[in-house]
Amino acid sequence: MALTTVTGATVAPASVTSAASNQHYYDTVLRTANRHLLLHEQFLDAKPIPAHTGKVLNVRTRAEFPVITSALPEGVTPSARTMTITENYCQVYQYGDVAGVTDLLDMTSNDPVLNEIVSEQSAQMALSRDTLIRDFIVGDIDTVYYAESGALTPTSGTAIALAAAHLDLMIMNFKNAKVPKVTKLIKPGTGYASQPVGAGWFLLGSPDSISPLRADTEWSEVEYYAQPGQAVEGEVGKYRDIRCIECTNLHNDGTDWSNILWGPNCGVVTGLDGMSAKHYTAPFGSGDDVLHQRQKVGWKMSLGAMITKQSNILVVKTLMT
Repeated sequence: MALTTVTGATVAPASVTSAASNQHYYDTVLRTANRHLLLHEQFLDAKPIPAHTGKVLNVRTRAEFPVITSALPEGVTPSARTMTITENYCQVYQYGDVAGVTDLLDMTSNDPVLNEIVSEQSAQMALSRDTLIRDFIVGDIDTVYYAESGALTPTSGTAIALAAAHLDLMIMNFKNAKVPKVTKLIKPGTGYASQPVGAGWFLLGSPDSISPLRADTEWSEVEYYAQPGQAVEGEVGKYRDIRCIECTNLHNDGTDWSNILWGPNCGVVTGLDGMSAKHYTAPFGSGDDVLHQRQKVGWKMSLGAMITKQSNILVVKTLMT
């Protein structure tokens, strides 16, 4: 992704009060106007790096203690068990872009140019952020599965279209790995044809991957949930223990989609605390712009993401149709 940044671009309005107000307003627009595009990030644990502590997040994971099935010998204290700790390091990078506004455009446009640009940059940043997190996660997975006829084949294969049988195998994979469910039961309501929604996991899939599932007898459309308001952004329905979210920004290699089944605490997303995303303006007359002909508007964010528990996430490749 070819992105550029401007060094020394700062907000310089008429007064300190307006500077703080403008900065807060545009930062808010930048971060929130297109939050619905951040589909991958919602399943990761946010762990920002405190200021002045470097740009690498150290994530410690602990091995689970084993199940104890042997009785204690009478009068004998067992030896203290040593905790096994694994350290994982997540690197943070900076990304950003700049747009230019001329004085002629500013004077002849009927629209509030700066507001329009910041809104467009909000969409640009959100989609860039979602794409980067997606690629971090897919690139960090140890084992990728291929949906084949009646099977999920690890590492390599020739993927076919996603089918209900593949979701059955995903469910069994998570159950065998004892992956806790990430959603709670949505209790039945009093509405016509409303249905309870059992606890389960989320699948992020492409529209053409999920579409065939909607004809299965086990499928429930989101509008028939007992409480549709508890659905997440992009959720279209559920199949047994899996609630499905359509994502048009799913990773693909031109042939296959990389659908993702998410369990809890599977990964982290990080950035420099206070610098996760900010808006910058170099106003008319700044720098060498003696004739006040140019204004520059930009954004910058710090970002890193990684998988911390491979057993709690499943990437399944399916044929693009």
